[in-house]
Amino acid sequence: MPYEEFPARRIFEPLGMKDSFFFPSNEKHDRIAVIYDAQDGRLIRDPRDIFRASAKYPAPEGGLYSTAEDLFRFYQMALDRVEGEGTASFRSPRWT
Repeated sequence: MPYEEFPARRIFEPLGMKDSFFFPSNEKHDRIAVIYDAQDGRLIRDPRDIFRASAKYPAPEGGLYSTAEDLFRFYQMALDRVEGEGTASFRSPRWT
């Protein structure tokens, strides 16, 4: 199974993470957060675009695009596992 398919099937889908991708579509480009640099006490938009339009391979070290809502779902699952002494699963009733 390709790397990018594994988290999609085993993590994103069971948790209902509908906006988490290694290869977001061009239509989602405008939803990607921009980078700002601090210069002279002000925030200046960085000209770099982190959208990897020509990417052929996933970048596990930082190529995942997601949303705050999806990250909340992932972090809540992790907290549930800790609080339940590791007994909660990705298919927790909280996400159904």
